[in-house]
Amino acid sequence: MKIQSRWYRLIGLVALLLPLSVTAGELVILTHDFPPYNFRKNNQYVGINTDIVTSVLEAEKVKFRIQTLNWARAQKMVQSTPDTALLSAGRSEAREKLYDWVGPLISSRSFLYGLSRRDDYKISSVEDILNYRISVTRKGVMVDQFIRLGLYESKNLMLVANASDTYRAIFKGRADLIVGSELTVPYQLRSLGYRVRALKPIFEIDSYSVDNYLAVNKGMSKELIERLNHRIKTMHDSGQMEKIIAKYRL
Repeated sequence: MKIQSRWYRLIGLVALLLPLSVTAGELVILTHDFPPYNFRKNNQYVGINTDIVTSVLEAEKVKFRIQTLNWARAQKMVQSTPDTALLSAGRSEAREKLYDWVGPLISSRSFLYGLSRRDDYKISSVEDILNYRISVTRKGVMVDQFIRLGLYESKNLMLVANASDTYRAIFKGRADLIVGSELTVPYQLRSLGYRVRALKPIFEIDSYSVDNYLAVNKGMSKELIERLNHRIKTMHDSGQMEKIIAKYRL
């Protein structure tokens, strides 16, 4: 029975690894739906940060392909698999040494959002957050920040698989608040069939949020990373970034 059990576990592990195949000389970018930064539209990968990364990689003549993968699993893959990267990944203290970083890309001010129909939110300080249940993406960059503030999964922190699940949680009454920004919330609400004004910003947590980057496996050429970062800085300085943001702003 032990041999059979081990065999089944081995089969399961192989099945998990099969969807990700890495070809030498090709960068595999693992992503998730996080509009307007990175998402799929008409079977194409698009978004503000997708456009930026695509532009600089093509300018450096880097072969790449983009693939959707569960975000928690994608993080483990990039930590251990050469020629892989995460898009978009928040650069936090906890993640700093796990990857090398291309960016910064585009981010926006972060808020805790609540239901517009509720008028009972009373949050004037970080300590007040502890009185509410917050839904956030498991393995998302804000999880560590919330834990440091004193939130716990068993009490007031609800961890879910995807960003869209946080919206479902708040509308079903399972959570009081979710994390969002002026760029991301309208996209998520529209994609899920809710009114754009169904949620309202309650409390700014920008000081606890982080910038978005392309997080790459530590084995990537440092010279290439430097060239990519230089190109991104040039896009920032030239105003090209603002044009890309305007293209996706609702």
